[in-house]
Amino acid sequence: MDFERPITDYATQLQGTAWDTVSFRNAMNMAAGLDIEESFANLSNPDSFIAQFFSAIMTGTGTDWIDVMRAAEPLVDEAPGTHMRYSTSITQALALAIENVAGITYAATFVKHIWSKIGVNDPFFIPLLSEGTALGGGGNFTAIEDFLRYAHRLGPTDDARPLDRRHSVLGRDLAADNRSSLGRPVASSYQPRQRTGKRPGADRRAAPKTLKIRHHRLKNASGAVRSSIAGKPSENFPTQSPNDIRSAQDQDTNTARCPAR
Repeated sequence: MDFERPITDYATQLQGTAWDTVSFRNAMNMAAGLDIEESFANLSNPDSFIAQFFSAIMTGTGTDWIDVMRAAEPLVDEAPGTHMRYSTSITQALALAIENVAGITYAATFVKHIWSKIGVNDPFFIPLLSEGTALGGGGNFTAIEDFLRYAHRLGPTDDARPLDRRHSVLGRDLAADNRSSLGRPVASSYQPRQRTGKRPGADRRAAPKTLKIRHHRLKNASGAVRSSIAGKPSENFPTQSPNDIRSAQDQDTNTARCPAR
């Protein structure tokens, strides 16, 4: 994929719209130059693009979410690549591009190139929209230990520092003066296949009560989703598990697992 080409060369469902002016690189950097920002003001305005987008993807009613995305308009006096403005619609466009180029589902692509290579122990769940398209902009979850393995691969290995949620991975950092921490540093001593022992920055023998509570809730939530995959999906928000796909090329069964260790 050429990061300098328009994202619509890959997310063809958006061709002929304002998205044609957005390069793949600018989309990855959340700098689309479109009036699609996920701000509190826009989220509370039912007439805004982002409010209509979430209404379409979460409820499956009203205007189709692709039509909502196609209706996005450019910002006045702001070219793509100028400012970072977060929007889940951008990650949804990227998910469309990935599926179109790979020829397999977003979930299968993720497990093939990432999840199967980092020594995880549990599945990674990706929500599906009503017609079966993966939700590329959030709602993904797995066991906390496997999230730590994934985070470790994103952070530095020689020292520990907070990860920056506005960090740009493709080119210059558009938010160099406006960084915010995700929380605890990821310790460099945490090995990818570590299953037990101390977690980064914490002593398990004296773990904070809040950490135990959150871990417990996560396990409960995971159990609920596993049962839904077994045959009881929610009506409006089913899930897609990459680790339940037996082959990245077998899209009919949707049942594969990561290679056995």
